[in-house]
Amino acid sequence: MKRYIGVIVVVVVICAAIFWCGRIYSINHGYIDNTQVVEAGEAIECDGLVIRCVEAHIYSIDDYKTRFGVDNVETLSSEDRFVCACLNIENNTNESISWDAVMDMTSCGFESATWCSSVNPYDMQDINVFSDNELKAGADQNIWYVTKAARVSFGDKTWGHMDEETFYYVPVLEPAKIRMKLDME
Repeated sequence: MKRYIGVIVVVVVICAAIFWCGRIYSINHGYIDNTQVVEAGEAIECDGLVIRCVEAHIYSIDDYKTRFGVDNVETLSSEDRFVCACLNIENNTNESISWDAVMDMTSCGFESATWCSSVNPYDMQDINVFSDNELKAGADQNIWYVTKAARVSFGDKTWGHMDEETFYYVPVLEPAKIRMKLDME
């Protein structure tokens, strides 16, 4: 009788393991990566906005301060860098869109094969000037999106060759992720 119960327990455990592995397999193979990659300089349209990257750079702290006329920046290390992308945002709708809504629709972040970081809105406040409270219908505006690339986030080999790394700006994650390739100057 004990042997019979032991066999039943073993069979139940094996069936549960097979079911569990099958479930994991079906979930993982059900994922569809519908990421859209846009080449540098190409425009995308999303929620009535036409977005195009017009300029992208990786700046040292001193270069960043000089380029944008900013005196005070906070970083973890003096080696840290700033990854910046200037996007031209055009309102293709018939209505004005508030800047808060524009930022909500476009402020996701930066990524490469080995790194990703969200946009830093506090650094963006210092370098962007908006002439109005909203983006008027048919109007466009260049907006600088910024993040910090901390030295501690990269290995020595990658940090030494950041100019060879391919960077992307990700303005939208849902319903399909859009990666805009940055042509770093």
